[in-house]
Amino acid sequence: DCVSSEPKGKPFTDRQIASAIIHREPTEAEIRSVRKSRVQLKIPSYTERRASHLIAQTIKNRHNVNSSELSRRTTVRLLVEDTIRSAMEKETQDNRYTDQRICNMIREGFATKVTTKLVGAVRKDLGIANIQQRWKGYPPSKQSIEKLVDPKVQLQEISAAIKSIILTEGVDNVYSDRAIARKLESEFGIKPVTGLAVGTLRNKLHIPNVYDRWKQLIPSSTPKGLLINPPFTSEKLGTFQVRSEIRRIILEEDPNSPLTDAQVAQAYTERTGNRLTELRVTKHRKALGIPNRKDRTQQKGDSTTRYLFE
Repeated sequence: DCVSSEPKGKPFTDRQIASAIIHREPTEAEIRSVRKSRVQLKIPSYTERRASHLIAQTIKNRHNVNSSELSRRTTVRLLVEDTIRSAMEKETQDNRYTDQRICNMIREGFATKVTTKLVGAVRKDLGIANIQQRWKGYPPSKQSIEKLVDPKVQLQEISAAIKSIILTEGVDNVYSDRAIARKLESEFGIKPVTGLAVGTLRNKLHIPNVYDRWKQLIPSSTPKGLLINPPFTSEKLGTFQVRSEIRRIILEEDPNSPLTDAQVAQAYTERTGNRLTELRVTKHRKALGIPNRKDRTQQKGDSTTRYLFE
C-alpha cells in the first residue's frame, strides 16, 4: 500500500515504509524485515523505482512515448541514444566523451548499468565515430591525455629527457635511475616514472649504468685503486659502495693474517653501522675477483693489490 501510494518521482525508502507502518522510528531489525518482505513481494528497491521514474519521464519528454508500453530492452536503448546525443552536443576539445564515460553517466544519472559494448553498438547505429576517429589530428585533451597519447611518442619524449639529464652529469654529480625518475617529474613534468622503467629505457638506448658512467667521467690520470665513493644521488647504500668498503677493509688487513669473510662482515658493520652477512661478503668478494683467505695467505699480500685494483 505504501509503494502504490507514493508520489511519482519520490519513492519511499525501506526506512520510511517501516516508519509509516509502526508510526515511530524503526530499528535496524524492523528495516531488514520490511526489506525482506519487499523482496518476497517482488517490489523493486528505492533506487530501481526512482530510476524507472526518471527513465520514463525522460523518454516521455523526448519521444512523447509512455515507457510502460515499451519493453525493457527498447527503453534502455532509447536511453542510451539520448545520452549519446546529449554527450555529443556537449563534447569539446577539452571535454571529450568515451564510451566508458557515457556508461558512467547512465549509471550515475539513471541507476542503470549498461556495457560499453552496447554503447558502442548504439553509437555506430547513430553514425557517430569513436573518440579516436572524431578527434584525429587534434591535440589530446587534458582529461584523456594518458589514454590518447601514442605510447611510442611518449617513450621517445622520456628517452630524450633521460639523454639530456645524463649529458649534464659530472664526476661530482652522477644520477642513479631513481634520481633520473625524480628529475623527469620535477624538471620535465613527465608523470611519475619508476627507477626500473628508467633502467629499462636506458638499456634500450645502450647507455651504461651509473657506476660505468661514473668510471668514464674519472680523469685518466686518476689511479684505478683510488677508493672513493661516487656521488650517486640515491637514498640507499648501493652495491658499489658496499664493495668499495669491502675492498678497503681487505686492503688494510694484515698480509700475514688475512681476514675471513665473517671478520670482514663484522668490520664492515663496525665501520658503517649497516649489517652485512658473511654470505653477502663472500658474494661481493667473488664479484670483485678477490681470493679467499686461504689463497691470500699463500700470496703473502704480494698480489692482493692486483686483485683489489683490477
